[in-house]
Amino acid sequence: MNNWKKSGKILLLFFTSSFFLFLSFPVLAGSSGEKIIKIADDIRKSGEIIRGSCWDFADTVYARAGFPRNQREYIYRGKKSDSKFADIDLIQKGDWLYYINYSYNKIEHSGLFVNWVDKKKKIGRIISYGGENRKESPKYNNFDLKSVYTIIRGKNSTGNNNNTTNDTNNDKGKGTFKGKLCPKSLILTQNLNAPRPGQRYIRNGRYNRYTRGIVKEAHILQKHLNRLGFNAGPVDGIIGPKTRAAILRMQRYLGTVADGYVGPITRRLINHSCE
Repeated sequence: MNNWKKSGKILLLFFTSSFFLFLSFPVLAGSSGEKIIKIADDIRKSGEIIRGSCWDFADTVYARAGFPRNQREYIYRGKKSDSKFADIDLIQKGDWLYYINYSYNKIEHSGLFVNWVDKKKKIGRIISYGGENRKESPKYNNFDLKSVYTIIRGKNSTGNNNNTTNDTNNDKGKGTFKGKLCPKSLILTQNLNAPRPGQRYIRNGRYNRYTRGIVKEAHILQKHLNRLGFNAGPVDGIIGPKTRAAILRMQRYLGTVADGYVGPITRRLINHSCE
């Protein structure tokens, strides 16, 4: 009987020591995906409104999580018009997804992936901003993700990132476009400028002082901006606020002067960005 008591005391001492030893270990930080979703959720809880498009919200979250534009990679890259879409097994928590929004006129939309609600039916939970300059915070919604055409993730997102920053303006624009010379139908030959707030929109078919001629390539520029992931909106040949915002995002990414003017340097980079 005494031996049983001794054994019991030893076991109790062992489990007690193990428990306190466990408590003494530091709590490990969550994955980058969890960090991204936490930052997005903090924005939602605080009621902060990031005006612009769904792109601006996701871009801000990634920057605050320590993934400025030159620290992101494409896991899958396509376009809305593709007949083939991303394998859903590629999707991880915190990924920035572009997909067709079947619940709202089948428009393109982007948001941050949280989890699967029903993976067999490809229904996923997303936190996103509605866009269109709405005066509202991001929300959680369930989306049909059968048509995901772009997946973006932070580089080395499964490990530690020592280059984190909470300042979205710290992106120095070290990005570049990798590709080949685009087909003749997509070559930009005109310098184009995006009007500032209050100025008249630039439209195809109209004379423009900056181009010193008739504008004819606004729609080509919009196609490139959308293809490269800068979200210029509908390809309508009208350079307005949304296209201007896309140009500025592209220029910041490239590290060129963010002035809304697409001149020879920017045109050359764009013209050599096709696959």
